[in-house]
Amino acid sequence: MNLSNDSGGIPMFTVTNMIPGDSGERCIAITSNASVPVSVKLYGQDTALPSNDIDDFIDITIEDGTGGSFASCTGFVPSGAVDYTGTLHNFVNTRTNYATGVGPWALAASPPARIITYRIRWTFNAAAPASTQGGTTPNVAFIWEAQSA
Repeated sequence: MNLSNDSGGIPMFTVTNMIPGDSGERCIAITSNASVPVSVKLYGQDTALPSNDIDDFIDITIEDGTGGSFASCTGFVPSGAVDYTGTLHNFVNTRTNYATGVGPWALAASPPARIITYRIRWTFNAAAPASTQGGTTPNVAFIWEAQSA
């Protein structure tokens, strides 16, 4: 199933010199080109694990809704309950494929239609120990996958 997004290939997050308590957010709009009804799920994959990995101290929240775009979350309206809340480490280790992904979101067959916008918020936990100074996170791919419903 063919999904696209409005990121233009730019990474969701690139953060430098982060300190405990820092936070940010990014929205991304997903479009389906499927000619049949689909169910979409979100999962993560990490690569290149660093030696001083701090993903246990990066808290993330994922919501689905409408409005907003990759350029700005202005106008984003959540659809209801939070879809995921926990650490980045937990997300990439428990939400690893379609079967374990967050969702599903049912989408009708009416391409191309902007199907949904996701807002991902992150916070570098204020209680992170001094040992996290100079640490990095793995490169994480957020993957949206559609399968026929």
